[in-house]
Amino acid sequence: GDFLDTNIEGSFDVVAMFDVIEHMRDPIACIERAYTLLKPGGLFVIETGDRAWPWARLLGNYWYFLDPPQHRYYFSAKGIEFLLRRAGFKPDIHLRGIGRRVSLSNIAFKFAAAIPDERLRTSIADRSKDPIPGSLYLNFGDGMLLAARKPKAVAGAFDQFHSRQFAGEERDAEKETFADLD
Repeated sequence: GDFLDTNIEGSFDVVAMFDVIEHMRDPIACIERAYTLLKPGGLFVIETGDRAWPWARLLGNYWYFLDPPQHRYYFSAKGIEFLLRRAGFKPDIHLRGIGRRVSLSNIAFKFAAAIPDERLRTSIADRSKDPIPGSLYLNFGDGMLLAARKPKAVAGAFDQFHSRQFAGEERDAEKETFADLD
């Protein structure tokens, strides 16, 4: 089910989203929801690609993390840290350079997109639709892992105001920070 629509009761020590937030229909609401689900002092962990990292910028439209329509949003470290702070989190850990295993099918598909010869490109793209056994561990430094802590002392009135304010008209302006390349 959808994280925003699923009935989840209780409060948690950790909420983690590994390769998830870029798929969500409303990442800001997901960050807010994680905040409300955490106990004071709880940890929220996000892993996603960093669109502002030099490798991602160099590859542009050929960046392996670009995967529309499955990936709806792309983030920079600066942009996601901003969203975490706006939701009330205190980002206290920021690790870069995490890698990931990438299937040979995905590599073939991305490679095919860059081939100028249409017959060869189509042939490789068609072959990549069938599972190609194996994967490679890739680490170009463009993966980011962020952890943010919900403050231990939380003022109830502030939380209620902050949640209402964050759900309002500021949301459109904040969406511009997702792909902040500065």
